[in-house]
Amino acid sequence: MSKPSKTLLQTLTVLISLLCLWGAGPTSAQASKATGYSSHFPTRRITYRIRSTSQKYKKSWNRAIKNWNKLHVVSLVKAPAGTQPQIGLSTKATCGKYFGYSNYTDVDNNGTPAGIDLYLSRHFVRDWYLDSSDCAALCTSLLGGALGLKTTRSINSIMNTGSMMPDTPTKADKKGLQNAYRGVPWN
Repeated sequence: MSKPSKTLLQTLTVLISLLCLWGAGPTSAQASKATGYSSHFPTRRITYRIRSTSQKYKKSWNRAIKNWNKLHVVSLVKAPAGTQPQIGLSTKATCGKYFGYSNYTDVDNNGTPAGIDLYLSRHFVRDWYLDSSDCAALCTSLLGGALGLKTTRSINSIMNTGSMMPDTPTKADKKGLQNAYRGVPWN
């Protein structure tokens, strides 16, 4: 099989797998609809720490943080030294058949996350020949899930489960985040 055919086949396999894996998520057919949400942090100021040592992945996580901070709905800030961050950002050699996963380290009685560790699969990034933009899009999607947004089939959302388009949060994502954090204090 030629390399272009193999790459196309791999891409189609990933897209179909993602649709199957996240097919149970809410759907949104219109750009004006907000992305669904499930929970939120107790404040809009959320601390994070990038634990990845690779410059490539640090850059992708930083781009994801900037993408969400640009919306001015939440403020992701570096955790002070010696403190536990609310969100830990890292990579793993593999996350099985997934591009990444979340590990909730603590959740209160209302389902509000107190701590989450996010991992991006280096195996997935390497095997699917993802460039830095694609890698940042995956990090942005993982981080959106940690912030409380649900996955969707809408092509108008970074939380889209069927493709990597768009590669930054959209108006629908901002609306969903605003809904999730409505009435939540900054500090």
